[in-house]
Amino acid sequence: MRPINRTAFAFQESLAALWATATAERTTREAGEPGVRLRCYLDLRQQLTEHEATVTGTQSGPSAP
Repeated sequence: MRPINRTAFAFQESLAALWATATAERTTREAGEPGVRLRCYLDLRQQLTEHEATVTGTQSGPSAP
């Protein structure tokens, strides 16, 4: 696996720990363009636990906007 793919999947894994509901199994690449594309679907409406809110620096619960 190419290093750029490993980076993309590591990023996806960190998102998946908080929000991802469907992760990708492959990346795509446009000829002549730098980097790769990775598509995953996130559910940002999920409530964060107290620990996740502390780690991400966001609010959770009723006081959150």
